Amino acid sequence: MKKNIIGILALCIPSFAMAAPLTTTLTCDQAKAIVVQQGGVVLYSSPNVFDRYVSSGAFCAVREITQQAFVPTHDKPLCPIGNTCIQPDGTNGYL
Repeated sequence: MKKNIIGILALCIPSFAMAAPLTTTLTCDQAKAIVVQQGGVVLYSSPNVFDRYVSSGAFCAVREITQQAFVPTHDKPLCPIGNTCIQPDGTNGYL
């Protein structure tokens, strides 16, 4: 039984360990394409800074709205990557 649990956990670990792409290693077009293809995706803009970017409000929670987002990419200092989801009062929903 213990071996089965360890085996199952070993299969799950790679999916949790996958790192999100770093936008500065991508062109602006590549970064935008990831957002469009995934709909909603977490991307890093530096090793310690990340956010979730969405292609439309359909990927936000109920009562959230979209706000245009910009990230640094390999070819542009401010790439219009897509949107982030925010509360209507302009906050990101965190206290």
